[in-house]
Parts: sequence; structure tokens; C-alpha cells
Amino acid sequence: MARVLATIQHNTAGNGTSKYTAPELLDANTKYGEEVDTYSSSLILYEMFSGKIAFENMNAIQLMTAIYLHKKRPDFDSTFSKKLQKKVELGWSHDAKERCKPDDILQVLLEMKNLFMF
Repeated sequence: MARVLATIQHNTAGNGTSKYTAPELLDANTKYGEEVDTYSSSLILYEMFSGKIAFENMNAIQLMTAIYLHKKRPDFDSTFSKKLQKKVELGWSHDAKERCKPDDILQVLLEMKNLFMF
């Protein structure tokens, strides 16, 4: 566990907060692309639209265990847009190949914007 925590700290130094770090960034041998941005964007969208801070009361060890070992993600309440929820869940998938594209999330956001335009 200490080795994984050291990897998190090393890989995220200067690259943001570990809770927004995609799981594949923990493997130094893994090549990564825009999927890592989709992962972190999905967590940020969750926080923006739920009004909650993801993993708010967790220390670094609890965070690492929850996200990277148990593949835990925040829970949605009934007021969260179901369409956006589906994209957010795809966007923060543990497997980068299963994540949606940034344009998929953007499309849902644009649809939501049009619903609330007067």
C-alpha cells in the first residue's frame, strides 16, 4: 500500500489533486491520453451539479483505498440529471477504454443549457 501511495504522490506532484487522478496514472508503464481528463472532468461535474465534495472526509490512504482498490465513486441523489449521470459514470470508469469522450459530456451539458434558457 505504501508503494501505491508513493506512486500517487509522485504521479500527481504538480498535476492536481489525487482524487481527480485517473487510475491509469498510477501505472508508470501505461500510456494515457484524453481519457485522464475525462476522468477528472467527470468528478468535477459531479461536484458542480450535486453541490457535494467527492470523498470529502477521506485522508490520502482512505482515498487511495476507496478509488483505486475498491473502485468506489460518489453516490448520486435523485435530483441529479439522469442523462448527465450516465455520462459522468462512464467518464469516471476505472477502465479508460470504457470512458465516454469529452464531446459526449459536452453534448449533454448543451442540452441541459437549452432546457434552462429563457
